[in-house]
Amino acid sequence: NNNNDNNNTMKQLTIHWFRQTDLRLHDNPALHQTVQLSKRNGVLPVFVFDTTRIYGSNVTSPTGCQKCGPRRAQFVIEAVKDLRETLHKRGSGLVVGVGSPEDVLARIATAAIGTNGGNTDNDGGIHVRIVCQEEVCSEELATEKAVRSSLSRSMTKGGTFQMETVWGSTLYDPDALPFDSGVFGIPDTFTPFRIKVEKSCEIGKPLDVPAEGELALPKDAVDESTRLGTFLAEDGNTRTGDESSTAGSGDH
Repeated sequence: NNNNDNNNTMKQLTIHWFRQTDLRLHDNPALHQTVQLSKRNGVLPVFVFDTTRIYGSNVTSPTGCQKCGPRRAQFVIEAVKDLRETLHKRGSGLVVGVGSPEDVLARIATAAIGTNGGNTDNDGGIHVRIVCQEEVCSEELATEKAVRSSLSRSMTKGGTFQMETVWGSTLYDPDALPFDSGVFGIPDTFTPFRIKVEKSCEIGKPLDVPAEGELALPKDAVDESTRLGTFLAEDGNTRTGDESSTAGSGDH
């Protein structure tokens, strides 16, 4: 993280980065954390079609198989479209980029710093906070590392960033497991695991969809929606102008 003691005096941009397995508003721990951190100052939701690791036509697995065929691509497109429409109905939106997450998120952060005018005598700059779901597989972890590195390089005078991942992929909270070494102490067979967990743990209640107004777009993001569409399109990634990449500005 690129953080300092002046974050309390800085303007804040809170970004929620939707990934691949969390395209929903209900029971989404990472989104819940985003809302808590934003303190009703606005949330900018973002999704990236990662053509460098998943959705590119030439992206293959180590065995040579295409990672994303037409059926998977159509499914994800429909899921993102549904997410975008759901967010729009709640007064929010969704910035959709195509390319690598590290490039798209860094460009958003850079644009936010540029919109704010950098660090001036009249303000303390801007602090960009990104929240996303925590993942465990090697490619996802490599993507997170690339995002942090790209953000660190893109921060200029007047800009800092913080990236937080939130676990949300299991019925039971890993920290609540009744084993001496936590997840590393899980028995090798299912029955001993089931008996101890059923006796000692409770499945948490699903989290509600964020309340009205909690997902409102940041004020500057509404004013700069065309700008967002433009800078995301410089590499041919999205539409520009009236066909901005922000949700609610068109059905693409």
